[in-house]
Amino acid sequence: MLSRHVPKPVAESVTVGGLVLAGWGLVATMERRHPFRDDWNEPHGDTATDIADLLVSDGWGRSAAAALTAPLRNAIASRRGTKRGPLARLPVGAQVAVMVSAYDFGHYWMHRIMHEGAGWRIHAPHHSAERLYWLNATRFHPVELAIDGIQESIVLALLGPSGDAMTAFAALRGIYGQIQHANVDMDSGPLNAVLSTPERHRWHHSVEPSEGNSNYGAIVSIWDTAFGSATMPDREFDAPIGLGDPDYPKGWVGQLAAPITAG
Repeated sequence: MLSRHVPKPVAESVTVGGLVLAGWGLVATMERRHPFRDDWNEPHGDTATDIADLLVSDGWGRSAAAALTAPLRNAIASRRGTKRGPLARLPVGAQVAVMVSAYDFGHYWMHRIMHEGAGWRIHAPHHSAERLYWLNATRFHPVELAIDGIQESIVLALLGPSGDAMTAFAALRGIYGQIQHANVDMDSGPLNAVLSTPERHRWHHSVEPSEGNSNYGAIVSIWDTAFGSATMPDREFDAPIGLGDPDYPKGWVGQLAAPITAG
């Protein structure tokens, strides 16, 4: 069979890509069938910017993270004698759970610092969106994507998961951001206690600081709960979103320069 002659890294990449695209398609379909807000399914002059971030910013950020962490990742593997660490001895499901928790711990603090400390100018492009829908998940400045990619790469290198666990984690990471930002009317129920669901994440995009400076988790909400930044007001989401700044650039080039040029 042809599949036997395909290098494993290529087969894994194709598998992850196929799962991610299928996940995105499902989320986009659900948005059309069961929208949380009908107007969020309509373009807000943001689609071109979101596509540019997906096709360009994401690639730049990932490439920078891979290049900058390569020496450290190689040193870790060389010292250990293999890319696999003790984590690889666990069942795949347990490995993925550890990887998600460890990655999200680093993401949580990076994200929180960008809101409550230095770095807001870099993070602001993400919050410039005036609606929430699946493609918002890739609306990030490439510098932020590189920073997050660096911490993720180091965490995974230290953990040393198996190839199958890495494939599962990569697919989950590639899909969950779209789920988190989905314009889908859904009741997540008890999942809100452990996951960064669309219901929970909408409050993170509120222009009200007491609501927006919360819910920093990318996949799980456990670190928000542990460190006191979890927010779920007892009402249906009704807050305005965005930056509240009509002069903030809407185009991709303008947002790329915004950390230096924007007020």
